[in-house]
Amino acid sequence: MAANIGFFGMLHQIYNAVGTIASAVGRGANALDNLGKWAEEQTAAFVDEAQIERQAKIAQLRASKAAQAQALVIENQTAPATNQ
Repeated sequence: MAANIGFFGMLHQIYNAVGTIASAVGRGANALDNLGKWAEEQTAAFVDEAQIERQAKIAQLRASKAAQAQALVIENQTAPATNQ
């Protein structure tokens, strides 16, 4: 009968070991899920930041072109007329 207790004790240890491994795998999967969520948030933030920078550059270019056009108009108005 002592042999049976040892056998069942061994089965109990195997069961505990499998449970521990399953728990560790679950925690690892949860950690990977959290990392994935973090990466998605960082990517979204990067996309938003890049879009804001592009819009600012476009606005700056439009303002620069408008200023150049205005300067050209003023230059043409103040330039002396030439007879050809």
